[in-house]
Amino acid sequence: MKISIIIAVYNQESFLEESIKSALNQTYKDIEIIVVNDGSTDNSGRILEKYSDVITIVEKENGGVSSAYNMGIKIMKGEWMKTLDSDDILSPNAIELFVNYVETIKNPESKIFYTNYDVIDEKGEKKYSFFEPNYNDLDNFEANTLLLDHMSGVPVTRFYHKSIFEKFSFFNENIRLAEDYEFTLRLCLVYGCRLHLIPEITSKYRRHPKQATQIKLKIWQDGINKFRNEILDQLDTDLRNKYLDSLKKFQTSKYSTTTKLLVLGRDLILKFLPTSIGNKITEKITSNKLANVVYKKESSSWANKYKK
Repeated sequence: MKISIIIAVYNQESFLEESIKSALNQTYKDIEIIVVNDGSTDNSGRILEKYSDVITIVEKENGGVSSAYNMGIKIMKGEWMKTLDSDDILSPNAIELFVNYVETIKNPESKIFYTNYDVIDEKGEKKYSFFEPNYNDLDNFEANTLLLDHMSGVPVTRFYHKSIFEKFSFFNENIRLAEDYEFTLRLCLVYGCRLHLIPEITSKYRRHPKQATQIKLKIWQDGINKFRNEILDQLDTDLRNKYLDSLKKFQTSKYSTTTKLLVLGRDLILKFLPTSIGNKITEKITSNKLANVVYKKESSSWANKYKK
């Protein structure tokens, strides 16, 4: 099973080489690495040339990460596509873990796989581990309602089967922020795909001051609201209204508030406490045991209310 790792690059000279090395150093060897240079004006191009004998380099004018991913997808040879942002890092066994896991899943082609991850800063120091809530056992409608409320997973943890692009769609090139959320939401609500958690840590997601979502948070949120409505408008009226009603009930539930307080508490802890102490506390807050207890109560409470 060949896996295509696609890296979209725009002015990431500080982190690019570490990202490429993490893809090259995988324990699973049947991979190809496609790096799409999206019109970088820094030294990213020179860094890429150092690895030109072991990676495929695609040069293009700047058009955003969606257009970069799409260009890589159109030339990839793998059965599965792995996204990797150029400031993030893959664990050495990330691809091997995925391949072993996906072989145990029935009809995996229509699923969008994602995993847990470590959060690191601009220096590569670990801040905490993030364990995603596990919604694998929910039915499609319940899972989609939760997806309408919030995204699960970040791009560095994602795996897509090539048939998704052949049958359904590509990334929306008109979207410059939260393109992965829009793509996932569209695939799940319009085309019937499913998010599926692999409960393993496979990567390091970097948060730093120059990160797009940190710089343009309000624009990011406004964009989410806009494309969420556009996707809902593609559904028939009855189903659209059913989702909106379900989403409203979920967002007013007791456990939704609890989850938001947990996230707020985590962010305040990281901001005001010494790093060593903050890391230990946030590790507990986002641990599998605590996060999944809260999220499972949240989703089951909402689902039971909705079905009454």
